[in-house]
Amino acid sequence: MAEWINSVWDSGVPMTLFTGVAVPIFAVLLSVRVTLKKAKEKELEDERNQRIKLLHMLRHELKTVITHYNAKNKYYTKESLTGKLIVNSPLFNVKEHKAMLNGLWEYLRGYESLNTAIDSIPMQFAPIQTAILDSSTEPSGLHDFKKFKELSDEFVNKEIVSIIDESVQYIITAAKPLLEEVEKQIRLEKRNHQRRFFRKIFAVFIFKKEVKDMIVINFLDGTDITITKDTVLNGFNNFSDDPEKEFYLKKVYSDSINGSETKEASRLSTDDRKVGIMGFILSVDCFSIGEEGNTLYRSSAVKSVENSNFSFG
Repeated sequence: MAEWINSVWDSGVPMTLFTGVAVPIFAVLLSVRVTLKKAKEKELEDERNQRIKLLHMLRHELKTVITHYNAKNKYYTKESLTGKLIVNSPLFNVKEHKAMLNGLWEYLRGYESLNTAIDSIPMQFAPIQTAILDSSTEPSGLHDFKKFKELSDEFVNKEIVSIIDESVQYIITAAKPLLEEVEKQIRLEKRNHQRRFFRKIFAVFIFKKEVKDMIVINFLDGTDITITKDTVLNGFNNFSDDPEKEFYLKKVYSDSINGSETKEASRLSTDDRKVGIMGFILSVDCFSIGEEGNTLYRSSAVKSVENSNFSFG
């Protein structure tokens, strides 16, 4: 059984299946994963932009409402269009925007009260309108419209305006702390955006650094091995006193580029990493990769050693 397994392995069929089937499938899966990740990032970025847009619109509305009230002591509009958009938007949730939504609900409740007061004006004015009309009738039976207007204005200013002003005060009282919370959310969105931006820059920097640190050993048969700073290289030399009687290899070196295997600085850690690796290969008869190193590679089978910028072969 063992011989059959070895024969199948030596035939190259497993490697052919791996390179011809497994690698393409893995490449497709990796491509799908990267595509989905990019799509998700694009979706989150669009949501963030739309959220910031709504926050800026609400901030402008609140500033306008407060400024108009301070200047004219009257309400600016009968409803908050931006407030309704935010309440119905899935971009805002109680978990992340609880304080702002609580303030916004109070703000919208003020507008509900205002509209209720405005809608009730005809019902409140209708019963008193007949009495005002009678009070403005002269003995001759004619109506004094000037007096009718004065009495009507007096009633409106005394009864109705006070009801409306109470609702407007509720709106202004809710608008001021809400404006502060909206400003806070805008600053938070900008800060999170900056963090994500610098995190991406840092990730790209680390990725480029890791790629730059990678060394590729190319063999004459077209295969290659990738070496990183943590990859352990083991070097062997022929150490037989009498090759006609015995064959013996002696391990003469074992370390990685970052020198984690010994207390001394690694001799592989040169300014140009590929030079250190090539020097190691030329100094030994064969070498293995990894701490266990089950496979030995002849140094004479190496075609070239490359990094991201240079090729030495």
